[in-house]
Amino acid sequence: MLLLFSLIKLTPKPILLSHYTSGVAVYDRKGNLLRLSLSEDDKYRLITPASEFPSSIKQASIQYEDKNFYEHKGADLKAILRAGYQTYIVGKRRIGASTITMQVARLRWNIDSSTVLGKFEQIIRALHLESHYSKKEILSAYLNLAPYGANIEGAQAASLIYFGKHVSKLSELEAISLAVIPQNPNARNPAKSLNHPTIQNAAKRLFLKSPELFEGLSAETVTLPLTYSTRQDLPYSAPHFVQYLRNLKGLNETATSIESTLDLEKQTLLEKVLSQRLQQSAELEINNASALLVNYKTMQIEAMLGSADFHNTKINGQVNGALAERSPGSTLKPLLYALGFEAGLIHPQTLVKDLPVRYLGFSPENADTQYKGAMNASDALLASRNVPAVGLQKRLSSGEFNLYDALKRYEVNLKPADFYGLALSLGGLEMTMLDLVKIYASFANGGIVKNIKATKHDINRQGEDVPISVLSKEASFMLLNTLAKHKRPLGFANNTEANNRYSASPQSQPDIAWKTGTSWGFRDAWALGISGDYVLAVWVGNFDGKANPSFKGFEAAGPILFDMFDSLTNANFIDLAWNIEDAFSSMKGSLRRVSVCKPTGGLNEKGCPLNLDTYFIPGKSPIKSTNIYRLVNIHKATGLRACKSLEGDIEQKYFEVWPTDILANFERVGILVAAIPDFHQDCLKSKRDSEVNLFSAPKITSPLNGQVFVNPISAENQPIVEIALSASVDGDTKKLNWFVNGNYIGSVTPTEPLFHQFSSGAKTITLSDDQGQVTSVNIIIKAI
Repeated sequence: MLLLFSLIKLTPKPILLSHYTSGVAVYDRKGNLLRLSLSEDDKYRLITPASEFPSSIKQASIQYEDKNFYEHKGADLKAILRAGYQTYIVGKRRIGASTITMQVARLRWNIDSSTVLGKFEQIIRALHLESHYSKKEILSAYLNLAPYGANIEGAQAASLIYFGKHVSKLSELEAISLAVIPQNPNARNPAKSLNHPTIQNAAKRLFLKSPELFEGLSAETVTLPLTYSTRQDLPYSAPHFVQYLRNLKGLNETATSIESTLDLEKQTLLEKVLSQRLQQSAELEINNASALLVNYKTMQIEAMLGSADFHNTKINGQVNGALAERSPGSTLKPLLYALGFEAGLIHPQTLVKDLPVRYLGFSPENADTQYKGAMNASDALLASRNVPAVGLQKRLSSGEFNLYDALKRYEVNLKPADFYGLALSLGGLEMTMLDLVKIYASFANGGIVKNIKATKHDINRQGEDVPISVLSKEASFMLLNTLAKHKRPLGFANNTEANNRYSASPQSQPDIAWKTGTSWGFRDAWALGISGDYVLAVWVGNFDGKANPSFKGFEAAGPILFDMFDSLTNANFIDLAWNIEDAFSSMKGSLRRVSVCKPTGGLNEKGCPLNLDTYFIPGKSPIKSTNIYRLVNIHKATGLRACKSLEGDIEQKYFEVWPTDILANFERVGILVAAIPDFHQDCLKSKRDSEVNLFSAPKITSPLNGQVFVNPISAENQPIVEIALSASVDGDTKKLNWFVNGNYIGSVTPTEPLFHQFSSGAKTITLSDDQGQVTSVNIIIKAI
């Protein structure tokens, strides 16, 4: 035998476990099994390192299968001779003599050991294995390949299926119960309850052979019945997330175990909420949604609902909505306004215009097709007004903080900037839920962009991530503080209870900084929010792109978002007392508060009817007086405007002097603004003595200074561009006079545009009002 063993040792080393494919076990962050997949040959097999098998199952297997395992060289010659004599000479019942190594050889080379030739091959193969592998490696191979009933191979897979736990966590009773199965996997298959007594008796016999090996057991406890699960009981949890993990780049393709960041408790909680909400909305044909929960502190995914039902083919349930590229609607507006804060163009109370405007063929409209005239930046953001957003994107477009470049820094997959134009801020692109959550998480991380993580592998390599700063912590805080003032949405229209519940944000609930979005044509409804340690995103829609007028972010996705946040709060995952001011106090940095006039957004000034405090970034935020409220001398007896030479009682009153474009829109929507009265007739000759610095110079609103226009060559080989000239004025101005390069081209009223065709070259456009005030801009007309 020794000579044969020495000769075999000269042969090449055989392939052992690497010959087999393995399934994959995916766990949540707490070790709960999410999914156990089959190997390529349809076996429940998990190749597991030797170090993970507990001593209890190692000792039990050796004691039951091959008690001389550490003494022989692969085959136990005495046992083989004894078995041969009993089987073939005496003719008694068949007795086995296979060592653990021989069983590994049979399994590895699929040997029919019931024949003499097969048994001989099995012995040679066993000697071959022993000559190249250690006892530890051979025992590990046995525990990875041994049959445990049906298509279950290996102790790790058996432990997960029968006991729902990792093999390293088996009790001694569970370990010896598993150890006796491979000797007769059909008769001792735990899936059949009739086999349980057989397993129990075999386990008892094993214990009684060497009770000293199992200190935690006794003759009484070894006979206690065990509860077995079956393959049919295997979990199929978070299926979209598990598929997402399996497709992740950089994940070890040979890994048989994936420890994920998902929290099964939170996953189940959100699935329940979604199911209940969609049942309530069935009449509105809202039957599919996706959700993603990420802890912004760790950037770990803790719940992913790819669809309402993975198994529902009617909704294409196997599509993962968290990964699908969709229009984000207005959910990018918070980033846009944060960039405006960062660039020093606005602060939360800055007045922005919500007026009809045209940008080279693009005329943005609000969802309600109405215009407010002027409103504070925070109100425009929370009301999701499109026109102010496009105006802000236009102002940012040529600077460091433009929206397109910011999205590139978030690694959003984008086409060239010209493809989107000014529609970018309105959702005129496609991006994933993961992209949006990454953006919103940066708000909570002080403007720092961090990668989303899904496995412990990602967590362990986080040192390789290089954080990118897109916003300052001050701009991020101002944005979160603004979004937290957003009122909760109403519930679905046919749900009175929900309507009552969401009509206002209860004082007893934690803050939620949130925003909704609706894509063009009502194909996507979005809601994203930040509360506690979490960013939560919800999408409602159809994967086939079919539109539905009920797909509105505020009405369809918003209530789901709040139900989910409420469920997390009720389960103590979010503190009831959590609030933006305290949670992000460290992000305030250099922020200061200042009293401003709410109607104008400028510094508090005399005549302003309502003041409030707002945050601003010193040296950056545009804090200044707007000069909207102006003091005018009024003749008490007539109520007319007075001049210094007018006799009688004179009083001073404040009047609102708005630019004509805003004032005209106020009138259209029924907002009445008291006009400055005409001069008293005795003042007509000397009215200027009362008009010093009362009215501002006109401002050209189209075209903008420095703007370049490009157009094809006309028939006369000249690029002809028609531009609408418009301006904003205040005071008594009744007429605007327009000039191009010093040449008069026409006159209009302050609310009218003047259309003019321009030839190529540099142009200076000058505007003079009837008060004698002048302003100008320079533009260039180019040919392609």
